[in-house]
Order: sequence, then C-alpha cells, then structure tokens
Amino acid sequence: MLKSLNSPIARCFAKYTRRRKIFKNDDDLMEFEVLLCRGQCVMLKCNLWVEYGLVNGVLGYIEYIFYVVGSKAPQLPLFTKVIFEKDKGVPFDRSCPNIVPITPVIRGKIKEIPLKMGRNLTIYKSWGMTLQ
Repeated sequence: MLKSLNSPIARCFAKYTRRRKIFKNDDDLMEFEVLLCRGQCVMLKCNLWVEYGLVNGVLGYIEYIFYVVGSKAPQLPLFTKVIFEKDKGVPFDRSCPNIVPITPVIRGKIKEIPLKMGRNLTIYKSWGMTLQ
C-alpha cells in the first residue's frame, strides 16, 4: 500500500529513555516500529492539544518528514508535518493552516512518534477521510 504512493518510506523505531518513573499503561500503547511516507494516511495516538482537536484518533496525511541534520531513518524524526482535515489552532504554515508539526513524545520509558498507520481502521474511523 505504501509503495503505491511512490515516495521513500521511513522506518522509525521507538527509543528507550532513562526516565525513572514507569507507567505500565503507557507502555501498552506503544508501537515500536512505524513506517512513514509522504501522502500516507495516519492516526494520532495520543491527546496532544485537546482544545484544538489534536486528540487520540484524529486522522491526517503526512506532508513532510524532517530529521536532524546528519541523521535519517530508522532514527526518530525531529518532527513530521501532518495535514489534518480541519484547522487545528495556530497555523504552522500560513499557506496551509491545516498543517501541524508532530514531534516525538515520551510515554513511560519509551520515546516514539505518536502516529499510527491509518490503513487498518474500522469502518467508523475511516468515514470522512478522502485521499488528497
């Protein structure tokens, strides 16, 4: 499915952190490997900014993936620009106010990108998302 987008695929692995406090519930939600590419439908996996609709389950499309200079996949990206269907607060890019930068988050003892492939969704989650 991702190969049909004719874009390079970034394979990103979660990283263990040295945080002392461990939350068992958070570790259950982790995806240790995520495949990302431009144009891919993705789902946000956590509540980042509830007031502006950046909540668990919201769907969007990847616009760009940015890495620290000198690094590349499988390292975690610095941030990923995701286009959401509706305006999500303060615009990151004035030409397209629906673009939001998504950075890696630390949950429990894992640092990961809070995105999930949006291809295997239930019928209820897939309604309303059309390929741009």
